[in-house]
Amino acid sequence: MNFPAIPNFEISERVHKALCYTVYAATDLRSGNRVHLRVLDPNLSREEQSASAFLAGARLVKHLNHPNILRVYDYGEENRLFYVAVEPTRYEPLSSLILETFSLSLKDFLDIFLGIGMAVRQAHLRGLIHGLLHPKCIYINAACDIKIDHFGLQWTIPHVLQSRSKAALYQAKYLAPECFLDPEKADGRGDIYSLGVIMFEMLSGHPPFEGESIEEIRDGHLSGKIPYLDCTALDLPFEIEAILAQSLAKNPLKRFQNFKEYLDLLGELKPAAQTFDISDDSVETTLESIQEETGRNGKRASGLARWDLAAVFDRIKPTISGKRLALPALAFLVIGVIFLVFRLWSPSTPTNDTQTQAAENEPSQALVSNTPIFIPQEEQILEPE
Repeated sequence: MNFPAIPNFEISERVHKALCYTVYAATDLRSGNRVHLRVLDPNLSREEQSASAFLAGARLVKHLNHPNILRVYDYGEENRLFYVAVEPTRYEPLSSLILETFSLSLKDFLDIFLGIGMAVRQAHLRGLIHGLLHPKCIYINAACDIKIDHFGLQWTIPHVLQSRSKAALYQAKYLAPECFLDPEKADGRGDIYSLGVIMFEMLSGHPPFEGESIEEIRDGHLSGKIPYLDCTALDLPFEIEAILAQSLAKNPLKRFQNFKEYLDLLGELKPAAQTFDISDDSVETTLESIQEETGRNGKRASGLARWDLAAVFDRIKPTISGKRLALPALAFLVIGVIFLVFRLWSPSTPTNDTQTQAAENEPSQALVSNTPIFIPQEEQILEPE
């Protein structure tokens, strides 16, 4: 495969095609660091406005230098190839923690959204908003450390709204209503809305508005009613419903006006974490005390178990690790079954059971032990608190 020729970088593979650029795995020959090179699509490279916005966004992010925001190492242009060198990450995308049944502890749930909010707030204070926050551009590890990607890409929002790709439909689910009307007028309160969408999805397993087209999703954000979410049924403080309602207000004036307001209110729930967090073997013994302390009546929704973040990672790790190998592994499994059936019905010499068992275990062992580097995708905007 022919890779773009960019001085000071040695490209090893193409890893991702985003809406407006392609991501390559590369090595910075000056430092020896591994990077992800975002190379602007040729058709956009010919548009002066898009090319300038691409580099301007990278310049702003490079000066952030925040531990919870993926770093931009370098950016530039070479023979009309516009590129940005970004820090790769081994953290997992937040999307991997979104399950059909909410099972995080309240402490970890609060830590996740406090961590995201504090990181985005620091960007706001330095004049940079995100604009397209979604679970695939937020990364997390088992210690609840956060990394946020795709700052500096606000200019791509019109392309999202005009595209019919699956990536655009996904990103549109998290856009603030005002972004559909006039992306240039969106400010930091749009990030609060997007984080509200992510919080809703974390709790319910799906975003509040979905659709088969950009128009259908837009109508939901602009005029659709937020589906009711009963936090008490999830054994969570009812105050989270109020935080969601204010975050997801369609009118920016009715939302939290900055992330300090959001973080202050969310932080007030931290003392409640010890009361609400319940492990699987303590449901029955703690239910009465929780009802007494909170004044809530009724029974636990379904004996919901609470898992700490490390336990959740343990549960989903095989799924995460195997995503890129899923289809090859399935094909290998089918071939293996056919081979075994053939051997069983064949009159030839029986196989050695020990050797056969070891051979069967190898693919699953590789599947679990494989730890892919998760490739950032793309999105962004600008504004101070």
